[in-house]
Amino acid sequence: MSKNTIPSFPDYTRTEELVNSLTHGAGLLFGLVAVPWLIYTASTGSWNDLLGASVYGFSFLLIYAASTLYHSFQKPRLKHRLRIFDHVAIYVMIAGSYTPFVLIYVNNFTGYTILSILWMLTLIGLFFKVFYVGRFEKLSVAIYILMGWMLIFGARSFWENLPGFTIAPIAIGGLLYTIGVIFYRWESLRYHHGIWHVFVLAASLFHFTAVYWAVQ
Repeated sequence: MSKNTIPSFPDYTRTEELVNSLTHGAGLLFGLVAVPWLIYTASTGSWNDLLGASVYGFSFLLIYAASTLYHSFQKPRLKHRLRIFDHVAIYVMIAGSYTPFVLIYVNNFTGYTILSILWMLTLIGLFFKVFYVGRFEKLSVAIYILMGWMLIFGARSFWENLPGFTIAPIAIGGLLYTIGVIFYRWESLRYHHGIWHVFVLAASLFHFTAVYWAVQ
């Protein structure tokens, strides 16, 4: 792709883009208040607690800042750059969501292997999103889902080490993300992307709760 070529963007109406930006703007506002509290709470525990909460908190703020900015601006060149930012942030958010649970509970060979693969996929995703933005969308969605459910490959280790109070919100969050993908791909449905955003917001709130319970 030429550096001067700007890819086309999804054909959202102004109202749809307003909904898209407001839904994740709400997530950003929540994060600006809740993430500092999460990190403060984690600071009273171990270094793994603090590192895990910090990585997760950064990824939480990144995804909602990126998404809100992308949907708020319509100038093609700026929107092109923000779209890259938005899509890369999704990879970071998925890997960042695993990080505290591996560092705190599943800090064994299986956990660290899965975490390493996740951050490797994040770097690969970053490469494709930066240099091939707007292309390989189906592959991107497949990688998002694979990353989201990577714990299946270490299910026994996660099941044996994660405390019961974290399993339910993690599972519910993962299910909400997966259901949300249906609406993400349902492009003929008006407000489909805003609906996807609501699922993402709900899922991330469940995961935030699990992280908070893990570090308190």
